[in-house]
Amino acid sequence: MIDSRENRLKKSTSLIHINNKNMSLLQRKIYNILLWNACNQTLGQDVFSIDFSSIVEISGKVTRNSSHIRESIERLQTTLVQWNLN
Repeated sequence: MIDSRENRLKKSTSLIHINNKNMSLLQRKIYNILLWNACNQTLGQDVFSIDFSSIVEISGKVTRNSSHIRESIERLQTTLVQWNLN
């Protein structure tokens, strides 16, 4: 659930399990940005999108070299996320 007063994502830790032992802080931020963005889009969608510039802005990274952000996004593609829908 999104707390619109503070633009925060409140996610249930019992619902979403992610192996973050090997995740960097930036990867965790990007993961939460992607989840927050999906929650703000139309329900029932199977695919969600967000501009790269929005990810950079929301993450708070002020840099001209965005390669480390791109690399973090690429590494997230191999991160297992399990939904506990029981």
